[in-house]
Amino acid sequence: MPYQEHLWTRGPGANGKDTLANLMQALLGGYFANLPCEALMGSRDMDAPSQTLLALKGKRFAAVREIAKGVKIRSHVYKTISDPKGKLKARGLYGADVEFSPHFLVYICTNVPVDIDDSSGGSARRTRILDLPFKFVAEPCATNERQTDVSLELQFPSWRSSFFALLVEVHQHFLTRNQSNVTPVPPEVVDAVEEELEEPWMALLEEFVRDSLMPASKAADASSAAEIREAFFNHCHGQVAKKEIGLRMARKGFAEDIARYWSGITRTSRRVYRYSFGDGHALVALRSASTGGCGV
Repeated sequence: MPYQEHLWTRGPGANGKDTLANLMQALLGGYFANLPCEALMGSRDMDAPSQTLLALKGKRFAAVREIAKGVKIRSHVYKTISDPKGKLKARGLYGADVEFSPHFLVYICTNVPVDIDDSSGGSARRTRILDLPFKFVAEPCATNERQTDVSLELQFPSWRSSFFALLVEVHQHFLTRNQSNVTPVPPEVVDAVEEELEEPWMALLEEFVRDSLMPASKAADASSAAEIREAFFNHCHGQVAKKEIGLRMARKGFAEDIARYWSGITRTSRRVYRYSFGDGHALVALRSASTGGCGV
């Protein structure tokens, strides 16, 4: 893969995100690590030795258990730990410097929007959204509520083999599909979850998709991802910070891809978006009257 991916949870509180992390710990054993959220927030030089990063050497899954609202993640940290061709420098107590390449999935447990100090699309390309739509309670009533099971984690050891086989299938699903969200979410709970998670910018995005975007019939007709982000930023009239546009669009199913096509006799390519307009994922184009691109 060109880079490792960061997996964010999205959903109401008490949605099982911590239980899922505990399941991964039971499955992977020593290949699992907990990563303090402070490691993503610091302005440190990534070449500086770090005992915290040393704990990630040889790991395949790193869980950031909780990120509070208003916390800002540094983009250079976010990108560096997702570059399998790069190097992290770490040092144990009284030990020598150790360099290693990151080969782990970062699983970020949060129910609130995450702020990344990045105005490019680089962070969004490294991010996948995992919708956890159910809320587990003692007495379920709402559409998206389910009965909690306090003894669930006691069964993890006996389920280990079966879940590991399922994990392999999920991994194949990631490798063969270009998407920003891990789907599907059960249709009967979508409305209940979206109402609970509704934020003002989401209505703006729905309006933008309806009025300004259309499926592109071929790659040459697709608008660039940068043009789409610029157009949505202009549509928001400053209500969404420019650096947040890409990540927010990723939360709602916009997936970046590379479109290759012929322009005359020249083979060229550009970064574009794929999005589901209701009948499957398609390349995205701006309508001709929209701001931010030439449209089709």
